Amino acid sequence: MLLRKRPPGDLATTTGRQRACKVGRAARPRDALALLAMKLIIGIVRPEKANDVLEALYRAEVRGVSMSRVQGHGGELDRVETYRGTTVKMELAEKVRFEIAVSDPFVEPTIEALRRGAHTGEVGDGKIFVLPLERAVRIRTGDADEEAVTPLGG
Repeated sequence: MLLRKRPPGDLATTTGRQRACKVGRAARPRDALALLAMKLIIGIVRPEKANDVLEALYRAEVRGVSMSRVQGHGGELDRVETYRGTTVKMELAEKVRFEIAVSDPFVEPTIEALRRGAHTGEVGDGKIFVLPLERAVRIRTGDADEEAVTPLGG
């Protein structure tokens, strides 16, 4: 078996940390500031307001929404319900969680649409969280970052 000497800096001769840095640079042609131009917006709202939120997002031209049912406890008071003749303290409330990845121009319209659609004026309306999104990749096309969070036809 013939062994070839690899050139210095080759991925096979670098440490794991060095390899991650080299691969990271190659995979991200844009600078770090461009990556911070994307946000992940999470909205947790009352289940009965989910359709209103979807309609508000649609009117704001925000697409690409994920929804899931969750349970949680925020500032609302504990509820007491009767179940089969027994009084039960309900500590976790049913909520709907929206997750929306957007580019910077869509951050404020998305927040406003979530707020407008979910608002009742009562305790327990929900919360909106905005997190920086480091990277996004569309699986079908391989589009990355802002192109991946922008809706495509077909």
